[in-house]
Amino acid sequence: MKDERYQGIKGFVIYNPSKVLLYMKEWQKKEPVFLELHPSTKCNNRCIWCRYWGMAKQNTLSREQMFELFDKYPKVKGVRITGGGEPLMNEQLLDFIKECTNRGIKTSIETNGNLLTKEVADVIGDNCQYCRVSLDATTPKTYKIVHGVDTFDKVIENIRYMGKTSIPEFGLSYLVTQYNVWEIPKFKELNLPVGYIHFKPLIEGIDPEVKKIALEKIKKLQSEIGCNIKYDRMFEDYYHNRKVCCEITNLIRVIGGDGKEYVCCEHAYEPDFEVGVWDGSTKKCVQCRYANYNEIIDMFKNNAFTKEFL
Repeated sequence: MKDERYQGIKGFVIYNPSKVLLYMKEWQKKEPVFLELHPSTKCNNRCIWCRYWGMAKQNTLSREQMFELFDKYPKVKGVRITGGGEPLMNEQLLDFIKECTNRGIKTSIETNGNLLTKEVADVIGDNCQYCRVSLDATTPKTYKIVHGVDTFDKVIENIRYMGKTSIPEFGLSYLVTQYNVWEIPKFKELNLPVGYIHFKPLIEGIDPEVKKIALEKIKKLQSEIGCNIKYDRMFEDYYHNRKVCCEITNLIRVIGGDGKEYVCCEHAYEPDFEVGVWDGSTKKCVQCRYANYNEIIDMFKNNAFTKEFL
């Protein structure tokens, strides 16, 4: 019997933990193959749930800071561009994305959509593997409540244009809260040109009653809308397996908009998790999006049969 959470999610595999086995030689040499890049800590929104808003220093990486990553991390295969702040606040970002393509590095971008002009969207469409817009609302009123700005119509227009580009995968993120749970059904009225909508809880979790309402409306929407729906994290968010060590850090780096480097995206901008400072402890970890990766690495370390065939 199929799990109801994944019905209709054809090919929806952005992150596949098993691929870590392809890079065991790099893991042993501690040569990162994946970067999460925060081009800026500045943002043009004021989202009510943002853990980065109000950072003491609003900063944007220079062209030189981004381009020097190519020499510092020559084994990199992929770059996830996100925030921090809003990545498109960095005016040098498009040049960086184009250079990644020139070097055979795959890129993806997560944005609030306010700066997805036609020029920007065309560059992203021609160069990135996927683009995801954090919409989190289906009406101007609610958008203003959760994002703190009155730009809903502009973002919707940008989404419609982005959907016309050659981007391989284009979708929306929707953080479910008491403010936006009731208007989930309105997605069918918007009729947006996206491949999927990903419904998720906040990092702090979700109120049981809000979750119940959300699931009812999401399941109904699933039968009424043309795009794929994903809501696995509404059931169980990222878990943290304390029985295995965190060693995916040999393969990833988080490049903060503050110019510093961190070992984990869940702890970006925390001094204890800076590269060269972190002591390997996971005592402060509540959730971990790389738990599955660490379990596979642990299997590789402790299973001679696995090593023999890699």
